Amino acid sequence: MQGEAVGSYGISLQGLSNPNYVITSTGNTFRINPRPVTVSVASKSKVYREVDPELTYTTLADGVGGSRGLVAGQPLSVGLSRDAGDDVGVYAIDSSIGSNPNYRVTVNSASLSITPRPVRVAAQDVTRTFGEENPVFTYSTERGEIGSARGSLLPEAASAYPQHPLPHQVHPINKVGRRDHSPQITPAHP
Repeated sequence: MQGEAVGSYGISLQGLSNPNYVITSTGNTFRINPRPVTVSVASKSKVYREVDPELTYTTLADGVGGSRGLVAGQPLSVGLSRDAGDDVGVYAIDSSIGSNPNYRVTVNSASLSITPRPVRVAAQDVTRTFGEENPVFTYSTERGEIGSARGSLLPEAASAYPQHPLPHQVHPINKVGRRDHSPQITPAHP
């Protein structure tokens, strides 16, 4: 009998001789079935705008669940990629299994989660003289900076405006939440 790969091999009877018998031999088939292997893709996560983590997988050890594990010297080629998208959300990790007919592969899939990026925004202190127009209200980020970290807070953007004025006092600026779906914005001064 020859062959170690998955397939069917003939069984033949040889060397049977006895002058007292008329021997008729009937061969049969020896079959090697694919080895069950489970590939378990690891779930991953990252914060919005960070670099994707490396996508990884493991093969379950021999005897875990229905898996029989890999045979030494018989590797399994697995390619991993994820669904397109960079916004906060959950993206499937896709696997492509290379051709190895000696294995019957089951894949436990996983996903990549992109979580909101925490950003701390601080309104800048401003002053004005009584009777003059309000100045432009501005802000800066104190952590979690992405790209340009400074901007103008216009009243129509409902991002910052003075509280009800009281004569001759310092007035704190209210920060009214304006969030897009990705950063988590925390006012610097509650």
